[in-house]
Amino acid sequence: MSPRVRWALASAAAVGIALLLALVFFSTHHKVTETKVLPPKGEASYNALYVLGQALRADGLTVHSRARLDWAAMSPGPRDTVVLLQDSAELAPSQVRHLLAWVESGGHLLVRTPPPDADSTAAEPRLLQALGIDSRGHESRCQPFHVADDPGHVEFCRGRRFQIEPTADADVQRAWRSEAGYVFVRLRRGQGLVDVLADMDFMKGVPDGSASPDV
Repeated sequence: MSPRVRWALASAAAVGIALLLALVFFSTHHKVTETKVLPPKGEASYNALYVLGQALRADGLTVHSRARLDWAAMSPGPRDTVVLLQDSAELAPSQVRHLLAWVESGGHLLVRTPPPDADSTAAEPRLLQALGIDSRGHESRCQPFHVADDPGHVEFCRGRRFQIEPTADADVQRAWRSEAGYVFVRLRRGQGLVDVLADMDFMKGVPDGSASPDV
């Protein structure tokens, strides 16, 4: 038998064995797709607004995030925006003074009322007191929100509503409320603005779930 014939027979045998193994493999195995959610790492592990930050970065804006307000490290400019997701009751008096002075110089602050699981009879946080906000004794109640393709849409379901008595240093620019209280108000203070919200869940991209409107 010539070497060429032996090589052809060996190649054919190898191909046959390979096909037989493939047939056995595919007859005993099947493809399964499994999705595993890995725990967040880095900024995503502590920043509930991480997705929002990524969207703003994609639009070319500069975004910095911290687990807690650190005024010395942040040093925001007079045209910057600070979103304070942290409970403002945790702020020291010096931090409140820095925030308000920065707003008066032209900054834009977003702050929420205390979480609904906090003591609703406790004193209002210093920052909110300075803005004339009073959320004591107010409940969390959903607010209907007009969305064209979702007529039953609601927001602010997990936020404590509030009342406001504008101070001499702050003028109300915009407000959204029902008989149950405010869910949003925009205040002009000096050269800057303060937006007070009942909650910021809509910024997290987390739906309010199946909660029904109760206004």
